[in-house]
Amino acid sequence: MNTRLWDTWNNGGGPQYPHAKVIQFCMRNYPPAVRSATRVLDLGCGSGVNTRFLAEQGFDCVATDISLVGLANTQALLARHGLRASCAVAEISAQPFADASFDCAITIGVLDSAGPAAARKAVIELRRLLKLGGRAIFVFASDADMRVGAATAYGLYGYRYDEVVELTSGFAEVEIDRYITTYDSGRRQHNDFLVTLTR
Repeated sequence: MNTRLWDTWNNGGGPQYPHAKVIQFCMRNYPPAVRSATRVLDLGCGSGVNTRFLAEQGFDCVATDISLVGLANTQALLARHGLRASCAVAEISAQPFADASFDCAITIGVLDSAGPAAARKAVIELRRLLKLGGRAIFVFASDADMRVGAATAYGLYGYRYDEVVELTSGFAEVEIDRYITTYDSGRRQHNDFLVTLTR
């Protein structure tokens, strides 16, 4: 993956707020009483908005990214708010953690950036990292998304449904949904896959 490209993206600050689906997923599945004992991996954390949310909510959070700029932004964001999370530089397909290290993982806008070959390796890696019964949420572009291909400087890959089925095989439970936001009276759309998994 192009580290320089993502350093440049993170220099722009990235998103300012956590993803709505991360908030919903965490609130629905992890009541406050269990959060401090729930170790969560924010895989491809960018500049840390989801990491901040997880830390604020009391999760034991670990954030990884290939971008040193993104990780520096994440650490600065946490420090500004008096929060803590572990941060590490790592490729999505080669995480520096032992098997069954995590109860939960989030991967937002990463698999479409990585492309299908790297995504397959990343999902295998996540299966290794999750404890039995551990859960994950992925949000990534479908082939109907206006951002895919040459539409942006990031060359996002848009997945077909059958590719998502293949990508997520091997988990005990898989739910494949869509998260769609339209623009210009429906003429353009962000059309993401919203995938939740249980190991």
